[in-house]
Amino acid sequence: MLVHAVAHWRRLDRPAVRDALARQVVTAGVRALPMVALVALGFGLLVPTQALALLGADNELVLKTVVWGGVREIGPLLAAGLMITRSAVSMAAEVALLRMRKGIKGSLRSGLAAEEEVVLPRVLGMAVSGALLVVYFQAIAVASGLLATAWMLGTPVQEEAHAFLDAGQWWHVPLAMGKGAVFGLGIGAVACYHGLAAEWRLDAVPRATVAAGMGSVAFVMVAEALTLALRWA
Repeated sequence: MLVHAVAHWRRLDRPAVRDALARQVVTAGVRALPMVALVALGFGLLVPTQALALLGADNELVLKTVVWGGVREIGPLLAAGLMITRSAVSMAAEVALLRMRKGIKGSLRSGLAAEEEVVLPRVLGMAVSGALLVVYFQAIAVASGLLATAWMLGTPVQEEAHAFLDAGQWWHVPLAMGKGAVFGLGIGAVACYHGLAAEWRLDAVPRATVAAGMGSVAFVMVAEALTLALRWA
């Protein structure tokens, strides 16, 4: 699925493909922003508060907790979880119905334009949505964490911002964005695969949605495990 989507990226010059890409970004990314904002706000307020209560007024350690926990780890995993629950299942059902109603073949070797219009915008849209959600989570989590830390320690926000910049690394942000995009690519590919592989039977759509959800979770777990293994290698 990924190879097929990348190989036909030039299909983005078609209005139908661009429209499908925009719809996917809105569905998987923009509509998930309120939920991401709520979780990020809670993370940014609770983590520094609990860290200061348990560890004392160790400002650098609290900031590192926000940076490493929020920017690098929690953001991509949260984005992946939201994309699985909100988009992967519905995408698999949509593709399965398209396959049944419009006769889209499950094999991608025939090079049909209809298949390209199904796979490419959805896989790419999930990747864009993953990176978008991660950046959005990072901004809100870090901002609320700085405010909470400054309030509890009684220090100026500018001082906390300087301490955050000293504790963090610039590559944390693009690394987390890359993880979110990879998660989105994999989730979109898994959902499209199970949708196109749906058989012509009554329970095909429910089976495709369940398989897409479980497969997406498995992909994210394997990808995260590989990331941890490479980090500690």
